[in-house]
Amino acid sequence: MANQFLSLALFLMLLSFFIVMNAVSGFDDSKAKPVISSLSLAFSNHTPEKSEDPVNEKTPRVAQGEGDTLEALEGLFNAHISGFQATRNRLGTVMHVRTDVGAFENAIDISGIGYDDVPVGGRGSFVLSMITILRSAEKGQAYRVDMILNLPDDPAVFQKDSPEAFLQSLKRVSGFATILERAGLPKKMLSAGVAQGDTGFIDLYFYRYKPFDMLLEINSEKRKKGAL
Repeated sequence: MANQFLSLALFLMLLSFFIVMNAVSGFDDSKAKPVISSLSLAFSNHTPEKSEDPVNEKTPRVAQGEGDTLEALEGLFNAHISGFQATRNRLGTVMHVRTDVGAFENAIDISGIGYDDVPVGGRGSFVLSMITILRSAEKGQAYRVDMILNLPDDPAVFQKDSPEAFLQSLKRVSGFATILERAGLPKKMLSAGVAQGDTGFIDLYFYRYKPFDMLLEINSEKRKKGAL
């Protein structure tokens, strides 16, 4: 009998503890949304590899060797797409381009066009020129691009409230990635996904591509120097 009373007492203590914990706990919406968004993107076909916005300020400074490629990309957008916005991070190594999604879709449209019959400045030349710039092996500075299509609401909420519209948006940005792949950009050098933002716009992030084996080599050197 004593053991039964002891077990009951322990059970009541644990119950009281969890009741008190539940009473004093709170819900942090700012922390919950990124988790929900991350889970949603994790189960989509294409997931952006960067969850944070790497571009947070404009700067006139450009890192050595980075300017030529990013300037060429900005000039390419300026020649083919009107009304886009381009900013760079503090070091000038990452460029963020925001443009109308319809204008970008028209610019990368190469349906029915062969590589040998693309006129200079004509339809199809934008995407082929962009891929040529990104894949430039000069000085080993190939670049990659992350594409994020903006949704009117958080991806998880939007998927729940409007599943068909969410799927259509996901297929649309995945289609952009497919076009770039077919035009010659390796899959490892691009990603595509969705996020809450200004509806009707797509965000593009251009930054240096670092192969996995290169990262291993860098980390190995850091370990030798005691940096890791």
